Amino acid sequence: MRNTLKKFFGATNQSKDEAKRRLKLLLIHDQLDLTPDQIENMKHDIMGVVRQYLVINEEEADFRLDHVDEHIALVTSLPVAKIRENNG
Repeated sequence: MRNTLKKFFGATNQSKDEAKRRLKLLLIHDQLDLTPDQIENMKHDIMGVVRQYLVINEEEADFRLDHVDEHIALVTSLPVAKIRENNG
């Protein structure tokens, strides 16, 4: 019966995990006192610098703010396609 109700109402662990992730992100943003526009600008600037040296798959790029120990960290994952030549 319980499984039937879960299927009917769509209760999944993924929904719960996504809600936790979003709440965590909101709390981190509050601590940093950065607006969403400021964060987008920061991502844009970082991507601009990285593009000078590497060709990356931007569709798969991931930027997130996370708690690491007692600090907030900017965690990125940038899939590299190749290194640019003449990047000096």
